[in-house]
Amino acid sequence: MSSNSGSFNDLESRYAKIREGNRQAIIENDIVVDPLPQPGELRWGISTVFRPKLSAELWRDIADLRNTMGEVHAAYDPNSVHVTVRSNEGFRANIVANDSDVAGYADAMKAVIEGHQPFEVTFKGMIGVRTGVLLCGYPHFDLIELRKKYFLELGARNLVRPGPEPTIENVRNTCHASMVMFSEPLSDAKMFTAHLDKLVNRDYGTVVIEEFDIVSYSRTLSQIKTVTHATVPVSKVKKSSF
Repeated sequence: MSSNSGSFNDLESRYAKIREGNRQAIIENDIVVDPLPQPGELRWGISTVFRPKLSAELWRDIADLRNTMGEVHAAYDPNSVHVTVRSNEGFRANIVANDSDVAGYADAMKAVIEGHQPFEVTFKGMIGVRTGVLLCGYPHFDLIELRKKYFLELGARNLVRPGPEPTIENVRNTCHASMVMFSEPLSDAKMFTAHLDKLVNRDYGTVVIEEFDIVSYSRTLSQIKTVTHATVPVSKVKKSSF
């Protein structure tokens, strides 16, 4: 996989477009509360992710930002924060320990990353959307190509399930990590926006991805947790900048 792939040359402008498309709505407190998932819905399902080890500075900024939001919002923490490689299927509540689909998702990911390392991602800036706060990631490898290869590996195993990414043309095109999900109107939307504006270009450093996980989600309006069902380690990782 090539470093700094041309597929992501416009990633900074893509994040800027997302920010500008949501900023005025946030100022007006026109936020959207993402409803809790129900079985069978094509969201919040079993996903393949990587979990970056983010800097202490990032978590301090999140704590400061939350002071402008109000009490009842769902924030990710160091154990749950992640970047989604692929949403493999829709939501289901109970996943058994030896789930065959989970094993297949992990096996397909192992085939994709074998022989490729390191996987590095630089995180720079946070932006707001109507549903919450995103951390902007910039991969030093071709993440879109990895996602497409993963789709093909899943297809070879008859594991392309109904979900939000039904075709190879629908793979995700960003490398963001959700940091906060809104659960009610903001306590001071203008103050929140002003504070978030100060973080739009903040550099949070570069991390090395040591493993990919197959996870499911446990979510309330005030808390988000991930449950790990399988882990695919990356061989020969090098240390992150933290």
